[in-house]
Amino acid sequence: MSLLQKIQAASLEARKNRETEKATLLVTLFSEAAIIGKNDGNRESTDDEVVKTIKKFLKNNHDTIDTLIRHGHDTTRIEDETTILEGFLPKQLSEAELSTLITTFVALLPERNIKQMGAVMKQLNAGYAGLFDGALASKLIKTALA
Repeated sequence: MSLLQKIQAASLEARKNRETEKATLLVTLFSEAAIIGKNDGNRESTDDEVVKTIKKFLKNNHDTIDTLIRHGHDTTRIEDETTILEGFLPKQLSEAELSTLITTFVALLPERNIKQMGAVMKQLNAGYAGLFDGALASKLIKTALA
């Protein structure tokens, strides 16, 4: 079952259980994610595209939480939404797991210099796209190549 189908099923379940706020969130998420594939040849959106959509929603939620906190408002509803959204993301690699992968990829390089950063990032994305924090990966790669 694709990630898009899982979201659709969870949306249906929320509507059946009369969880209005959860259902609204999931219907909106489903629509945003599905339109990507529909606009690109009337196909189903890939899991990577759906993950990017979820991350976009999460970024917006984090920005909203920051704003609500600054103005002294309750963040409970947005935090609940964030928990629901995070439940659809694949498990992210830990810093230790990411570091181990990077060390392995760097060891296979013919030469070690900062110019090889793109090659390491390409290998990471080939097998682990969406499963790691890009900024952390960049930092770890720079350290490994130094």
